[in-house]
Amino acid sequence: MPRLASVIGAVMALALSPILAAQGTRIDARVRDEVLKKLAQELQDRYAIVDTANHLATTLRQKQKAGTYRDIRSGPELASVLTKDLFAVAHDKHLSVRFSFAPPPQGHPGMPPELLKMNGGISEVRIL
Repeated sequence: MPRLASVIGAVMALALSPILAAQGTRIDARVRDEVLKKLAQELQDRYAIVDTANHLATTLRQKQKAGTYRDIRSGPELASVLTKDLFAVAHDKHLSVRFSFAPPPQGHPGMPPELLKMNGGISEVRIL
């Protein structure tokens, strides 16, 4: 699940970075809707437990349609509210939405390539 948290953070950063650099942390309806759309899709595409992924995405879409997020005007506040909403459904402490001005890291999150070449630093395995 930590990889998904990175993906969710990346979704938020991708959607917000260019716009918020000029506006501070304020967001408008277009940005908020784009983040919610991308977040719901990423959850469905990447969350490990399919039923939970569908429930998470459906919950976000229902809350968006009901106007739950309509009055949120800042990136950090949106990230905080989304994290709480996701936790209420999945009870997964690894799943979070983060706000950042920095663009998301490129490449595959996880073990650095140098460590992969060295088998994660494990040089030998023996059965005792």
